[in-house]
Amino acid sequence: MSSDGAAPAGSVATARPILEVEAVSKSFGGLKAVSDCSLVVQEGSVTGLIGPNGAGKSTLLSMISGFLPTDAGRIRFRGEEIQNLSAHRRSRIGLVRSFQAARVWAGLTVLENVLVSVTPIADESFFRTFVNWRSIRGGQKIARARAREVLAEFGLDHMRNELAGTLSGGQKRLLEFARIASMEPALVLLDEPQAGVNAVLGDRMADAVEKMNSKGITVLIVEHNLPFVERLCARVNVMQLGTTIAAGSMAEMRQHPEVIDAYLGDVDV
Repeated sequence: MSSDGAAPAGSVATARPILEVEAVSKSFGGLKAVSDCSLVVQEGSVTGLIGPNGAGKSTLLSMISGFLPTDAGRIRFRGEEIQNLSAHRRSRIGLVRSFQAARVWAGLTVLENVLVSVTPIADESFFRTFVNWRSIRGGQKIARARAREVLAEFGLDHMRNELAGTLSGGQKRLLEFARIASMEPALVLLDEPQAGVNAVLGDRMADAVEKMNSKGITVLIVEHNLPFVERLCARVNVMQLGTTIAAGSMAEMRQHPEVIDAYLGDVDV
């Protein structure tokens, strides 16, 4: 984002929310990790979620994505309540997430990792497979071409035949981004994508997020690298002690007394 608070290039933010989190809470025994937390993500935006370690950001992402159940509150995706849906069902309706450690299939090649996401599920009936073999073969060819196209977009096509397990941490993260983009989701939740990544690959990751957003994918990012957040996010939400305490541009957050006291006073921005 530019210093004047304008939306980043390629942003297609609208006034319509794609995600609404309302008074969500989560406890682990006597520890209240998230407490009465609310936020809104506009469709087409790249939105940031920042705050100190232990503020509850990753727990909130896990509840939004269905990997943790909520204790209370509502989560709406495209206007429909989803807090009772499984992570698998949320993924099928267009809500996917990454994790702090990039997840790839180490024993598959880079190309095969993306093919898993773009290849249509074949009918298991032998008779149907025999009758429709030309159609299935054609679908596989299209999927392979699509996978290579996505890898090229993320600068990984030259590594397509390498095992994913041999990639660096940053390259695995880019591969994860490519796989997510190939699924064409509506909303992506990114959990600390810059963690353990060098500056060069960090810039490529920012480019990758902008590329996803330019294709109409809404992105919610949890991240401690504030220049990365400021480059990408027109709006950020700030969490402290399990709840959101402020929302607005990074320029506005720098002037917010509660945010400065809770977080920015200890961070080089």
